[in-house]
Amino acid sequence: MRLDEEHEHEILSRRHEEARTELAEGHGALNWVLVQRSDPEGQIYAGCDTYRIEALIKRKSKESIEDTFCYGITSVYTPVQHRKGYGRHLLRVLHYILARPRLPAFPLEWGDPPALAPKQRELVPWASFSFVCSDIGSEYYSKCTIGDSSEGFAVNPLEQNELHWKILPPEDEEGSFCRHGPGDDHREDDWLVLYDKDLPRIKSILREGQKRNLENRDTVDHSVFALDPEAGGVCDFVAQGGETGVREPWPILDKVEPRGVQRGDTVVMFARYDYQVPKDTLIISFVQKLTSDDLPSLLRVLDRLGTEVGLRNGWIWGLDPTSELVRSWEALPGRNTKVGLRQGNDAHLYGIARYEDQGGILVDQQMWIWL
Repeated sequence: MRLDEEHEHEILSRRHEEARTELAEGHGALNWVLVQRSDPEGQIYAGCDTYRIEALIKRKSKESIEDTFCYGITSVYTPVQHRKGYGRHLLRVLHYILARPRLPAFPLEWGDPPALAPKQRELVPWASFSFVCSDIGSEYYSKCTIGDSSEGFAVNPLEQNELHWKILPPEDEEGSFCRHGPGDDHREDDWLVLYDKDLPRIKSILREGQKRNLENRDTVDHSVFALDPEAGGVCDFVAQGGETGVREPWPILDKVEPRGVQRGDTVVMFARYDYQVPKDTLIISFVQKLTSDDLPSLLRVLDRLGTEVGLRNGWIWGLDPTSELVRSWEALPGRNTKVGLRQGNDAHLYGIARYEDQGGILVDQQMWIWL
């Protein structure tokens, strides 16, 4: 994301909310600024925020899954009077702070390379990759190069998948529609509603699923990596960071905000979002092991949940448009399912800067990593 004058106040207000999320704890969120070496307390030429995030990686030609770190970069901002490439330069320099010293040589014309004191490095462990979620297209961030010419944040346009569908009012307004916890005998389709108290258990399930996803990937020619769903604050960042407005409480769930639903090994995380998304839209931030067989009952549950609080539409990213799941979604009557690619400005495009393997692939680009 890149700040602009028109939306600066709104965006900064949201950043204030996000600074209180679990992901920001322990100096997990840092603000970086570009200043003159000769006047470090003087004018700020550009700034940005980073979120330190635990990740999983299966390196090129390796079989094991290892823990690593990555950084989500957001709120890139250049004061109007300094919009002469300083924001881009800040991100170019930042690569050399976040990555191990194995990148292309730091260009001489950039001056001395940046360095952190040992105590600072404890807060900024070496990363395997970093990423942005761009609202200004793909060109700007791709030119935040690593060294003179290695591409910065690469956006693969074919990986920016999205699916919209219509939430339908439930036909039967009577009775319970899913379990609210273990031992609840009121059930329909056997979906369990998840709350904050369930997240530690669910995150462990999602981490194992993410590891299996990486294990099944071929790494003969490139590495594969993904964010770790069990890392503090990652899986529910969208839900926590999006709670910036006054909402209609969920009356049928004792006014407690649900975080998702589960049926067996299938987990679906969702959120209402108060920023950059229409307020009548439910966002699906993470799905694991969702199949076309699960879809009809899942949508009935989301219909009942969503209708209670005025939601009319659903939105999900990162599904394979050729999959049986997506084809089944499109075939459902009355859903007005639209499948496409996020493009252009305000499209929230994922761009990846790879620090270990320039061919490396971020295997999961669902909405849960949207910063």
